[in-house]
Amino acid sequence: YPTGYLDRSLVVTIAEAVTALPGAESQVDHVVERTVFAEVVAHDWFYMRGQKRVLKVIVEDETGRASLLCFGREFLKRTLEIGLRFYFSGVFTRRGPEIQCASFDFDPHDEPSDDDGALSARPQPARLEIVPRYALTEGLPAKSLRRILHDELIRRLPHVEETLPAEFRAARSLIPGADAMKQIHFPDKMSLVERARETLRYEELFFFSLAMWKRRREMKRGGKSRAYADLAAFSADFVRTLPFELTGAQSR
Repeated sequence: YPTGYLDRSLVVTIAEAVTALPGAESQVDHVVERTVFAEVVAHDWFYMRGQKRVLKVIVEDETGRASLLCFGREFLKRTLEIGLRFYFSGVFTRRGPEIQCASFDFDPHDEPSDDDGALSARPQPARLEIVPRYALTEGLPAKSLRRILHDELIRRLPHVEETLPAEFRAARSLIPGADAMKQIHFPDKMSLVERARETLRYEELFFFSLAMWKRRREMKRGGKSRAYADLAAFSADFVRTLPFELTGAQSR
């Protein structure tokens, strides 16, 4: 399941992206991810300690400029070409006179440019999605993982069987199981995420409780608890399957 979500349905300007939230003494008190719509206007480089060169992509909208710091992502110079416009999502902070974003995601703007190339027309927020965040595996980019999960979800959703009776769902304002799976991974709006979570939580608890009830019923009818005659042998077999050596404390 996703570890979180980035709501790209609200596009702000670069100036708004670094505005502290109400009640915050400074921007760092409420670190939030924002989405801006901006044009790439320049590429620059700066050097880290050890003379490591890092790409800096300069983007601009009608309210100002921001620098996107591409640590370990120098290849983005070929993707984020000067003159192209993108949606950039991340945490924008002010560092001295410069607005910076050190960790960001982006999506291309696929509408044709204005005749004069100006950024006068702001895109409609509805074009953007609520993006799920997943724990990543080395070598698998976030966008690739999302694409794989999305394609697999679309393929399997028509075959998801409803497990909860309709009256159970209606009494608790739950949604159908297939809808819950879709909304937990690729929600249409953030309010549906919690409804999806409640549905999946209830389904899991329902079948866990049902299994416990069946087990208790079997016990009352004369069933016996499962007995482990030789726990030492069982433990030794388990330890042999581990891909690492136990520490002294773990062995004890």
